[in-house]
Amino acid sequence: MLHYLILIPYYFFGALVLTAAAIFVCRLLNGKIPVAYLVGFGVVGTVVGLFVTLATYHVSIDDFRFVPLLLLALASIVLATADAALARWRRLPLDDELQGL
Repeated sequence: MLHYLILIPYYFFGALVLTAAAIFVCRLLNGKIPVAYLVGFGVVGTVVGLFVTLATYHVSIDDFRFVPLLLLALASIVLATADAALARWRRLPLDDELQGL
């Protein structure tokens, strides 16, 4: 059981990447989805993705190493930067929601 604690950073960075990707797609398509739904999608998508990946034996727990985690962190930064650059031209209602946080 202790061996599965290695997945905690994957849950964190996976949720960041999926949430940033959902916000970026929403901005590109001019979607009006509340930010709470996008964050929920990121969290649930990460949990389901890791569960399905491990349950179907596509990878083992030993395959979760530092390099894929580093790639998730890099993808999160790239998506956040692209979203911030695109925010200048395409404003969304979720921008007002995020300002209030």
